[in-house]
Amino acid sequence: MESPRSTSASPSRRRVLTGVIAGAGLLGAGWAASGRILAEATAPDPVRSVTAAFTSADQRSALTEAQARSLPQDSRVLPALSGLDPELRQREFLLVSSPWIESLPARHRSLAVSALLDLWVLTDSLPATVASWSTHWRYVWPRDAAFVAVALGRVGHVAAAWNHLLHLQSLQGADGSFAARYLTEGNRTPDDRASQFDSVGLVVWAVSEVHAAARAQERDLERAQERDLDQMTPTDELRADVQAGADDQMRVGEKIHPSDRNPIGPQVSGEPIVLEAMAPLLVRSSDILTVRTAAGTRLPPPSSDYWEVVESRVTLGIAAPTLVGLHHLAELASRRPDLAKSLPGGAQAAVGAAQAFRGTFDRMFTATGLQRYPTTGGLDSAVAYLPATGVDVGIDAAVLDGVWKTLEQPAGGIRPGEGWHFDRASWTPSTSLMGLAYARVGARAQAEGILDWLSRHRTSAGSLPEKIAGDGSGASVAPLSWTAANVILSLDELYRPRDSVPPGMGPGDG
Repeated sequence: MESPRSTSASPSRRRVLTGVIAGAGLLGAGWAASGRILAEATAPDPVRSVTAAFTSADQRSALTEAQARSLPQDSRVLPALSGLDPELRQREFLLVSSPWIESLPARHRSLAVSALLDLWVLTDSLPATVASWSTHWRYVWPRDAAFVAVALGRVGHVAAAWNHLLHLQSLQGADGSFAARYLTEGNRTPDDRASQFDSVGLVVWAVSEVHAAARAQERDLERAQERDLDQMTPTDELRADVQAGADDQMRVGEKIHPSDRNPIGPQVSGEPIVLEAMAPLLVRSSDILTVRTAAGTRLPPPSSDYWEVVESRVTLGIAAPTLVGLHHLAELASRRPDLAKSLPGGAQAAVGAAQAFRGTFDRMFTATGLQRYPTTGGLDSAVAYLPATGVDVGIDAAVLDGVWKTLEQPAGGIRPGEGWHFDRASWTPSTSLMGLAYARVGARAQAEGILDWLSRHRTSAGSLPEKIAGDGSGASVAPLSWTAANVILSLDELYRPRDSVPPGMGPGDG
């Protein structure tokens, strides 16, 4: 198979060769190999799974249709493990998310639970979420993990989301770059694939979003405590004083582990989330984004993006996340002058680079039709990155409608881009990212339609697969963390109470 533009292609992160090539993964996973264009696969899909689940107390597996038949509804733990650690952790995860689930319309709750369970089984006991559980997907991609962290923060798992970002910070290179993917243990990579520049901007966005979610969670807790105090009787107050005194006595002489005081150490539930803990990542990211764009005046160098092929020209899939990163760095620097002092050039330089790159992006991509390359390549679903992350560059519902119409596939979702000729499948990461973009620009009908389509195309075990074949059947692996995260974020955008702080716009610590 050759790439859409006959460029040489790198070995895939999800490469599976079985005599014929089938079920190739992409988009936060990616597949490309040289030789021929892939038609719709007629052979059995060798990588297809319908979900992942714990099959023992310390092991999870990607399950086939037959293996998943004994799995209880709304569970990613085999029934033999009922009452054991995995099942208890799953129950606790859903319990924390239950207020968010209950805030949704009844018709969307099944989809929401499916997406949450998909994230849980791909995250539980790991430093960050993997793309999927099949062998060639079982890595941490910073791009995918950024979306998952934001989704976890929105549904109440703020400490877990922050921990994921702290882990990504530990993986980031001294020059600010991220490898394409990482093993789940340590900071090692499975091979020597080149770094992918889109991760930098998306991780910066995730830091801004999760920090805002933490601030909103703290305000909600303060309001709840104030309501409880207003409703307390004198007897209740006396009981509270007695309990507080007992708690103080229990803490006398208690030994505090150093990491409990260190904001860069492991984050525990209830510990304040301090933005300064991410200062190393923000400084390195600011440096690399500024240097590689000459302070916003030029496009960054070519890099592989979510298509996972080697590129000789910069793509929309790199330029858009670069703008996302510069935009959110400027926002953070503007509302946190103390943090801005640690950034190269301070707040003024951050804001200037973001404004300059907005102009560069407009000249090189917007003015030429938002194609995959500055002047060629056809439309690309990467256009959704900008509205999906709250960056307003004039991409409205009409623009998204045009992209959708061009990229729509037989099953009803979309392909990655106009130049994508590998198959006739609908790729759920691209489809769900467009749904999130629609939700962020207020196009409720389109966003709801995409959510309904994704809900109908879950696997028999309820998971969201990587792609849907032309005949409407699931293909490749399930679950896929990026798709699940996009579903959660879309639902949150549509149904989050409007009086809460918009994502990415929370005030600073203090």
